[in-house]
Order: sequence, then C-alpha cells, then structure tokens
Amino acid sequence: MRPIARIAEADLTPELFITKYLSKQEPLIIMRSEGSRGDVKERILNHCGDERVDLMSTMVRRWLGEMSPALAGIFSVVMKKFGGTSLEEWKRARTDVEIKDFAKGASAEGPPLPTPGAIQRLLMPRLLSLLLSFTSSPPYLADLETGKVCAGAFETAESKPTSVEAAVGEWLAERERETGVYSAGDWAPVPVGGAGNPARRKGSSSPAASDRLFWGGPGASTYPLHRDELDADAFFEVWEGCKDFVMVDAREREKLARVDWPGFHIWHDDLFGGAPAGLERGWSGRVSAGETLYMPGELIHAARVGCVGTINLCRRPWPASAARDLGEELEEMRLEIGKEAVRQRSWIYRTIERGKELEQIWRFVRRGGIGL
Repeated sequence: MRPIARIAEADLTPELFITKYLSKQEPLIIMRSEGSRGDVKERILNHCGDERVDLMSTMVRRWLGEMSPALAGIFSVVMKKFGGTSLEEWKRARTDVEIKDFAKGASAEGPPLPTPGAIQRLLMPRLLSLLLSFTSSPPYLADLETGKVCAGAFETAESKPTSVEAAVGEWLAERERETGVYSAGDWAPVPVGGAGNPARRKGSSSPAASDRLFWGGPGASTYPLHRDELDADAFFEVWEGCKDFVMVDAREREKLARVDWPGFHIWHDDLFGGAPAGLERGWSGRVSAGETLYMPGELIHAARVGCVGTINLCRRPWPASAARDLGEELEEMRLEIGKEAVRQRSWIYRTIERGKELEQIWRFVRRGGIGL
C-alpha cells in the first residue's frame, strides 16, 4: 500500500488537483491552516446533549434488514459466542441513544478490539467472519445526515470546503452554461436503486442537509471494505481526533476477496493489516484534525477511527462521473497544440484566463495603481 499523498492547501492549485488527483482517481490529504476544531463536541452537547439518536445509518439498517431469518439466527449465536452479545442486543445498544451518554463512550479509550484479520483467522465462513468483524466495532455515530443530528449545532459549526472544491464546482457550473452538459451547484447524490439525499445548498458555508457526520472512539468503523453506491467524489474534513483510511483502485478488485451480498459491494480483505500480493494501486493514510481527505468516488475503501473523540464531516460536492469528464477535457486542452484554437473553444481555458486577469488587476490595485 502506498501512502496517501499530502499537500498544503496553499500549494494546491485547481489545475494540479484536477490533472494529478481528480482525473487519475488518486486520493489526496489536504493540509489546512485552521487546525483542530476543538469546540465541535461542546457545541453538540450544549445544543442537544439530552436528545436521543439512532446510531445506525440508513445503509446499516438496510444491510442488516436484508438478512434472512436463518442467517440472522446463526449470526446472533456466533456473535454471542465470540463477542458476548446477540444481534438484537447489538441493535438495541445503537437505537434511541442519548447523545451525552454516547459522547462519554466516544471520549474513552475502551478495551482492545479484535482486528478483522484476527477474526478472519477463526476459519469460519467468509460472510460470518466479515459480519462479526463489522459488529465488533464500538458504538459509532456514523454516516448520519447533519440535518437529522443536532441541526442547531451545525448552523454555527461551519463546514469549510477546500479552495479546490470551490474552483471545481465553479468550473462544472461553467461547463453546464457553456455546453449544456450536466451540472454542479444544487444536486442530489442518488444511490443506485434508492432515493437521493437532500440537495446541497448553494453558497452556504454551513453543512448541507446531505453532509454526513461521523463521531466515535478508537476502533470504531462503519462498514467493511466497500465501494459507495453514490456517483460522487467525497471530502472528509476532520474536526477533532484522527481517522485511518485504506483505498484500492476499483480496477484491481479481482485481487480482493468479494463477498456476495445482494445490492452491496463489499470485500472481505483486512487492508489495515496489509495488502494482498500483486496489488499496485492501493493507498493508506491517517487524516488528523485540521486536514481534509479527497477520495474519488470510484475507490474501494474502508475507514477506522484512530483517536479518542474523533469527529469528521463528509461532503460530496459533485458527481464523480462529471468530475472525471472535467479532468479529461483539461488534459486534452493541455495537449492541444494550437493555443488560439483552445482559447476560442474551451470554456475551461476562458475560465482560467479570466481568473488570471482578475489576479493581475488586484495586484495592480495593491501596488497603488488605483487610488481607493
């Protein structure tokens, strides 16, 4: 596994981001100047510490709900034997939980947890070992819409999109105006075969209703190694603590151990313990408070909390398919020989040139060229 590339936000231009990471489907950790947002937990507790919340995301509920009664019964027995709790007890511990009680657990170290690799070595059937690995995670408030979790706290705990999110969003909007082809702006990411999330609000610095909150303690994990059903690139902004990620190019999925589960794309491998032989395009890295991870939507991935009281937000600002089209167009433009022809026909080139002109004007003003 290769380490995920890291770059300071001040050194990351939109052109570099698109040509080196977005278009090549490679992840990137963006190091930002803000640092830790240590007041987020206090804001949540002050606004709604006494409120109750279900910790299981819609996807987890759907996943467990599609178990046959026979499989659920067998798995519950396995859970009780190896984990000390039945499936129903596990569900109850994650249903209707008071936020302030959950916060105490997320802020504690907790006992050491069995690793997915250790569970796999029990030599039980692949599906059962994967489910046991998944349910061995401590309670985790994960993948829940901010609009449904203490919305009042997030009106003040502002999300801070990176500069490249704003630039690419503008370019996609410009592309729509110039060509009539798809859109950024207000859009609803739609999972395969399901209803879309509420649309992102244009021009808002607060988390949109479709932004997802993750909050938990060491070892907490949402899903096994999986591929998202959404056609969307993701940005994970870590506010407090740290989170570990592993990712694999989906074109190398034949090197992984697929688990058949209707409607879901999941794999059995424990990439936190090492990569399978022959894997060439795999990445791993830790994202800490004050950093933001860019993850192309096509990547197979898993995430695990690495620090006490980790809180992060997930944004999905544009469809992955549209972003990849943008990257291809920019690369074609760079290879174009006739720059005048490019200038005349490329909406990307015109957008870049307009930005350069505005920057030159601003520098002229700053030098005292215009009395204000």
